[in-house]
Amino acid sequence: MKKLSLILTLVLMLAVNVTVLAQDDEEEERDFLEVGLFGGMVIPSEGVADFVSRGDDYNVAMGAKTGLGLGAEIGAFLNANLVLGVNFTYSTHSVDATDGEIGDLKHRFYNPSVYLKYYLFGESNFAPYAKIHVGVDNPRFVTQVVDFESGGLKMRELSYDPVFSFGAGGGLFYYTSDYSGLFLEVNGHYGNSKNTQGSFQDATYDFNESSILVDVHLGVKVFFSTGE
Repeated sequence: MKKLSLILTLVLMLAVNVTVLAQDDEEEERDFLEVGLFGGMVIPSEGVADFVSRGDDYNVAMGAKTGLGLGAEIGAFLNANLVLGVNFTYSTHSVDATDGEIGDLKHRFYNPSVYLKYYLFGESNFAPYAKIHVGVDNPRFVTQVVDFESGGLKMRELSYDPVFSFGAGGGLFYYTSDYSGLFLEVNGHYGNSKNTQGSFQDATYDFNESSILVDVHLGVKVFFSTGE
């Protein structure tokens, strides 16, 4: 009986050790970092798409058109599926106006943010995910301003105050190798720019519109594993 108890105890200890080692191996081989680069379309909706530059004696339509966006992100895996990271996106938009003085001026967004992403990894090479983000928009909007030095009006890419932003979306990642692949992502983005202001020659200009955007990104991503 004592021998049986000893054998059972040894077997149990061995099973526990094997389980711990297996868990350690899984932990060692877990992805711990993702790095991505992406580009695509940024589609304005309402707000910034309907922007009108207003003054005492003028109203000029300055709505943003669909533009091009670029970005990069880096995130750390909190567990096997959940990622916390930071990203930076930049987009540029032509102006929906016929004023010849606009020339090559464009609306621009510089957006750093923090994101939380949840992957659904499986046996397939495809991994869908959901994503939320919060950050700060740093906008430059084409605005008609008064040039007090020349005594006339001029068009200018005017820097406005940073504003709080947030959004949500999702995507689909496809493995092209063991630790890298391609992804397609769509995000809705809201910037609280309705009360943001810009200034030129001590005069203040109000934006008075929210920044509602839809980002469609195609990119490449690399995972870094603790097992390598």
